[in-house]
Amino acid sequence: MTKFDVAIIGGGILGTTISYWISTLYDLKICVIEKEQDVAMHASSRNTGVVHSPFYLNPDTKKALAKSAILSYEMWKKLAEARNVIWKNTGVFEIGFDEKQHKSLEEYMKWGERNGIPDGDLELLESKDISKKEPNV
Repeated sequence: MTKFDVAIIGGGILGTTISYWISTLYDLKICVIEKEQDVAMHASSRNTGVVHSPFYLNPDTKKALAKSAILSYEMWKKLAEARNVIWKNTGVFEIGFDEKQHKSLEEYMKWGERNGIPDGDLELLESKDISKKEPNV
């Protein structure tokens, strides 16, 4: 019987990421246990493929999650560079159609800054400015 030092249950994005980083930090035998025929067969294969910065996380109630999101972002970027995987810093548009949604976007700006998103990575744009950056919107 093969023996392992670490067993990770689940071969989604979290399980495979954890196994990768443990393997880079420690000399351990790692086993990823996955019920499907391959990894990332469920939610991990159906996401947008975008690593988001935590601009939408309230730092008063989700501080640890926001901090881990910043760290995760940097780790994914580092992994992409190490493996020669294309990394595009594409950004995202969050659009507000009414006053309430606009207020939410203003709050996101404050939260993003408090969560440690670098200066210049967040902008609050008017309609005319959005079409300059992305004519298809």
